[in-house]
Amino acid sequence: MNRWDRALLMMLMLSPSLLLAENSDTVLPDIAFLEFIGEWETEQGEWIDPVMLEDESFDNIQENAEEANSEN
Repeated sequence: MNRWDRALLMMLMLSPSLLLAENSDTVLPDIAFLEFIGEWETEQGEWIDPVMLEDESFDNIQENAEEANSEN
């Protein structure tokens, strides 16, 4: 591979990244959306699967937790 082939190859490899870097129309997520996502995390930072909340056993866990909190 000669010098011109290498230069052409390098330009072809860099051109998509340069085009993506120029795109400054990045939309940041809404703060309400970020807060909503944060609600699916425990105080220990563990992720809560929303499907798990549909399980009947979760209702029992939630009731026990609410009873424990009301006692304190």
